[in-house]
Amino acid sequence: MPRGNDQTRVLALVKRYYLTKDQTAHLIDWWQNATEEERRQLEEKGGFPLPPPVRSNTVYVDQGRYTAELLQRSTSSIDQLTVFLNQQHPPFRWWPQWLWLADTKGPNLYVVDPDHSNRTRLAKPIVFIDDYARFVVAAWYVFEDNELLVMHLFKGAVDTYGIPDSLYVDRGAPYMGKSLKRAATLLGCKIIHTRPRDCSAKGKVERIMRSFYERLETELALIQSPLTIEQANVYLAALISQDYHKRVHSETNQTPIDRFFQFPAHYRRFVSTEALTMIFLPCTRSKVSKTGLIHLNKQAVPGAGC
Repeated sequence: MPRGNDQTRVLALVKRYYLTKDQTAHLIDWWQNATEEERRQLEEKGGFPLPPPVRSNTVYVDQGRYTAELLQRSTSSIDQLTVFLNQQHPPFRWWPQWLWLADTKGPNLYVVDPDHSNRTRLAKPIVFIDDYARFVVAAWYVFEDNELLVMHLFKGAVDTYGIPDSLYVDRGAPYMGKSLKRAATLLGCKIIHTRPRDCSAKGKVERIMRSFYERLETELALIQSPLTIEQANVYLAALISQDYHKRVHSETNQTPIDRFFQFPAHYRRFVSTEALTMIFLPCTRSKVSKTGLIHLNKQAVPGAGC
């Protein structure tokens, strides 16, 4: 493998052309024997030993930039999508499904503890939004936020609205797990983590969660008898669908629901429910004892063939 700047240039070509392992090895052999002029020509124009691109690497639409990789994943041709984007007023600079944001809000709402009906327990919402439209694709009150719950909400949002190109999350434990990363990779969705201690990185989703606190949680707190968590989720869904999604956003000057659905469904990426079920199966590593038992989640189950 070349070193230094040459290594960076080779890796850039590998990512740009999605080379296989054999193609990468062939490229490295060629690179080490090529002149600097030949290398520059390869980077600028492509050609042998790189595979021919399906389309030009980048399609420019007004001020927006749309990569061929993204457009090829839609069910329509690149030309059709380019025409559609240019016909919008104003033309799309970004688009729905380009980036989703997810975060967990600190607990402020007391609900009935399902294990002890005479006690209350704090619940906190997990929220997924679309960055372009500020549309809430998933929101749910939970007692404990963990990777399984995050995956459950993400799966439901993907099943309903399609696959986002990227998911932007913080570095909390529920968003750093291998199962979530594996599921996103299989969907073709890139997970982007915020920088450490970057509080302003999730300002958009936190502003929405503050609205939920001001418009919902402060009102529910005035009810004398505490709600169950199921009732709290019904109120949350009603607030989102009947109020938040229909209010004109101060930044976009459109309602979230209009801005999100002005991008036609046939340009979105969907997968079947059966495929989603397999993709979102949690995965973990566990040791097998000498007696053939697998210890998982503090339980021992017999392994295959035992």
